[in-house]
Amino acid sequence: MEISHIYDTLVAHKFDQDPFQIYGDSREFALEQIRKNGPNPDSILDIGMGTGSLLLKMHEIFPDANLQGLELSEKMAEVATAKFSEQKVPVQIHKRAADALKQLFKPEQLGLVSIHYVLNYVDTAKTLADIRDVLQPGGYLSLVTSIQETFPVMFSLAKNFVSGDFIKEQIGTPENLKEIETELEKAGFEIVRLEPFGKELVFTDYDHFKDFSLHSGWLAHPFFTQIKPEEEAIYREFSKGLFPLTDWFAGGIALARRK
Repeated sequence: MEISHIYDTLVAHKFDQDPFQIYGDSREFALEQIRKNGPNPDSILDIGMGTGSLLLKMHEIFPDANLQGLELSEKMAEVATAKFSEQKVPVQIHKRAADALKQLFKPEQLGLVSIHYVLNYVDTAKTLADIRDVLQPGGYLSLVTSIQETFPVMFSLAKNFVSGDFIKEQIGTPENLKEIETELEKAGFEIVRLEPFGKELVFTDYDHFKDFSLHSGWLAHPFFTQIKPEEEAIYREFSKGLFPLTDWFAGGIALARRK
C-alpha cells in the first residue's frame, strides 16, 4: 500500500485533530524563526502541504506573496482546498511528489520553501539540492523534521515483533541535529537557526496508541494496516501491563538561506 493511499484512507480526515499538538506547536516554532530572521518572500512553496494549515499561516504573515503547495495525497489536498476556499486565500496546488520540483519550477523562482515532516518520504540530499536550485539567491528554506531519537520507547517495544534493521529502514529521518546541519550545508545552505524540538507523549492504552499510529500520520505505514485480528488480540494482551505509556517526540527545526 503506497503512503499516499494510507494518507487518503486513514489520515486525511483526522489529521487536523493533531494529537499532542506536535504539528501545531512545531509549526508555530518554525513560523517564529521566520518572523524573527527577516525573510520577505514574494513567492512561497510548501512541500507536503497536508491540509494547508502552514500556508494559511504564511498568508497571514506575507499577505502579498504568491502561495503554492505540493501534496501527493488527494484527500489531504481536498481538505486544504476547502480551507483555502472558505478563507478566500488563493493557493495553487500541485498534486505531485517532491521529486517533481525542477519540472514545476524554474531555477531561482521562489523566495521561501517549507518542507515540514517530509524527509522520511524523500531522498534528502536530492530534495534539498533541488530546493536550493529553485530558490532565489538569498532565498530561505524552513525545514522541520523528526530525528531518529524520536519515539524511543515505541521502537524498543517494536523490537519484540520486528527486527531493529526493519525499524531503522522505516524511519528515514536524520539521526540528529548534527546530521540536519551537515545535509543543509552540503546542499548549499547557510544555517540561520537550527533548534531542537521535543514533546512528551502519554498513551493511555493500546487503542489510544493504535489510533495515534493509524490516523496522525506519525506512524502511517502499511505494517499497521495489515495486522490481522488474531495478531491484534495478541498485541492488546501483551500490552496490558505497558500502559499508560510515556514516550518522547524529538525533532529539529531549521531556517536556512541559499548561499
